[in-house]
Amino acid sequence: MLLRNATNQHKKKKKNKTNLHKRHVKQDNTVTNQADINKWDKDDNLALGYLFNTCSEEQQNSLLTCDTAHSVWNSLTSRYQQNTVERRQSLQQDFLNYRFKPEHTVRYHIEAIKLLVQQFKDAGGLADDDGTCNKIITSLPPSYNNFLTAWESSPILERTLANLVTRLDREESRKHNCNGGELSADDKAYFGFPSTST
Repeated sequence: MLLRNATNQHKKKKKNKTNLHKRHVKQDNTVTNQADINKWDKDDNLALGYLFNTCSEEQQNSLLTCDTAHSVWNSLTSRYQQNTVERRQSLQQDFLNYRFKPEHTVRYHIEAIKLLVQQFKDAGGLADDDGTCNKIITSLPPSYNNFLTAWESSPILERTLANLVTRLDREESRKHNCNGGELSADDKAYFGFPSTST
């Protein structure tokens, strides 16, 4: 509904801009409504800036050739068209292939997975917290194997997404304090980092 309203509003503004140009051009092609055109351009630039700046860096790279808010909006809606089978399949594949990255924190990892799940739901897919929890814990590096054992031994009713996030935050803090912010030897091997021991 929001998408439809925004699209309709944009079409109306575009039509108004076209009408402004037609109505206020004399026979000798002099413009009589420059103030309206300037306001329109200013509003378009504000909308363009807002849309562009609220996108991720990857999304921004694909929008660099867009010169109006309308072209940015069209690019984004075509890229992230909701409720399409292709979009759901792509998001599900991204979810299944997502792995923990060594440069990320556990919190970042969790939020990235939650974002993929939310995008999948927004595209009409079905997902639940159990599947999200499972993806989070099965994609953690080896240094979290003991955490996984503790998690699996906790009562089933306590295995909620909120509890998992809280416990992983605490576990990450402990690991950070114990290792001085460095990856464990197991994690270095897991990520393919060269061994520092001689």
